[in-house]
Amino acid sequence: MNVETEVIATLQSCGVAYSGPIVLDGNFHRVGKNKSGWYIGYSTPIAVCVCGDWKTGVSEKFIEARQDITPKDRQRIAQQMREAAAQREAELKTSYEKAANQCRLIWRHAEPMGQQSHPYLVRKNVLDEDLRIKGSQLVVPVTDGEKIHSLQFIHPDGEKRFYPGGRVKGMHYRVGLNLSTERVLVCEGLATGLTLLKDTNVPVFIAFNAGNLRPVARAIRMAYPASEIIIAGDDDRNIPGNPGATKAREAAIASGATVAFPRWPEDAPDDLTDFNDLACWLNRGAV
Repeated sequence: MNVETEVIATLQSCGVAYSGPIVLDGNFHRVGKNKSGWYIGYSTPIAVCVCGDWKTGVSEKFIEARQDITPKDRQRIAQQMREAAAQREAELKTSYEKAANQCRLIWRHAEPMGQQSHPYLVRKNVLDEDLRIKGSQLVVPVTDGEKIHSLQFIHPDGEKRFYPGGRVKGMHYRVGLNLSTERVLVCEGLATGLTLLKDTNVPVFIAFNAGNLRPVARAIRMAYPASEIIIAGDDDRNIPGNPGATKAREAAIASGATVAFPRWPEDAPDDLTDFNDLACWLNRGAV
């Protein structure tokens, strides 16, 4: 299998619908229906290529299998890899900035939540007057604590989507802005964060997904070195490896935090996974 075939196969495995060609000209190429796939390739001294997918963050590099590579060739290949990395970072920065500007514009023109509600919040029995609404979608800011870098859109049925190309890794949404940061909580989802705020009156940093718990927790540790940080993890007990609990523990170790999980009553259904699920189930008979 040659480098071009390897690159196409990797892009397709990431969900990028692209079947070629692969142009090894040293330039950055965006491919796929939504242009989330990318690659940078060189043809000399041998064929090498780096490729990946913006949406998943996956990246791979391929080097043509050859027996006649000289030390000088290796130096050139190493230089090409550095050039490719620099191009990728520059392209990523430009993409993030463009997405952030669009998201800030969308947020500015979205309708303030105020005393309204949204079917998702009603179903989850939580409220946040600082969110906004665009059409039927709930709009959640994805921030670094100061500026919006992306947006999460939540449909009435609970489907969640991020703005394409926006930066999410290391970003968060904080609820409980005016509360002391002597103790803070970090969790995955919006409904869980709002439930925790209501139950504890402690500020909560919402990381949006399990994979983002660690970078968010580390950023919070840097910003609040004296704070007690608690990772309020999901308990994905019906999924092999329990990714929610695993990522929560990893985030706690990386940030010097402790970890907490829902405590399930004996009669709690097995499909409950987070603190909001537990709260909704406990209050299922409330009017």
